[in-house]
Formats: sequence, C-alpha cells, structure tokens
Amino acid sequence: MIQLAEPSATSLVESLDKAIAKRRNCQLLSPDGAHDWVRKTYTWQNVAERTEIVYDKISAATEVTLADRLHRYNKCGLVAGKIFIFIAALNYLLLILCNWISPVQNIDLAVDCRKLRRLKTSGVNLEQSS
Repeated sequence: MIQLAEPSATSLVESLDKAIAKRRNCQLLSPDGAHDWVRKTYTWQNVAERTEIVYDKISAATEVTLADRLHRYNKCGLVAGKIFIFIAALNYLLLILCNWISPVQNIDLAVDCRKLRRLKTSGVNLEQSS
C-alpha cells in the first residue's frame, strides 16, 4: 500500500485516514499492481531529471555567510541554538584545517557537464576540438 503525503502533520493524518479507509473497504492495490505503479512513476530518467532540478536550484542559491548562519542557529532555541553554533564552529575549524592540509588551489575542479551537454547538442564535435 502506497499513500503519499506532504511533510506536514495535517497531510500525514489525511493520508493515514485514506489508507485506513482503503484497507477497510478492500481497495488496496495488489503487490504486483503497486510495483508496476512505482516502476512507471520512478524511472531512472525521471529521477535524474528531478535530481538535476534540485542541484540547479542549489547552485543558483546565494551563499549564506558564516555570521548569518550562526545567527540563524542561535534562533533555534536556548540550548539547541548554542549546541548548533558549537557544532558549526567546530565544522568551520575543520574546514580551515582541511584547507591548510590541502589548499583549494591544489584541488582540480570538476568539469561542468551542462556546458558539455550544450556543446554536444549544438553539434560541436568534442574529439576534433580538443
């Protein structure tokens, strides 16, 4: 039985109510039917496209400064906020240590696949141009 819901308490309760009603009325999909529905809904192409959309949104987002991030953590509660700030500060110190051990300038950057895809779709032969 599959009953999707938004990540909110109201939506979860509504979905549970629907699932219970389906169970009581014997309206459940067979395991094979549920498997076929999942197979059609979640193809590798579909999941890859959704993942790419999420990554594009993340890469387009503005970077939050450390001070802003610590200020946000401080609003998470009297005790929890302080714990989050402590963990974030440790994480930042670990980042500085890693940068000292292996400077950013020495790390090769990954190729932007979107540019390669645009070149490929525009008809540019990548073997001849390199």
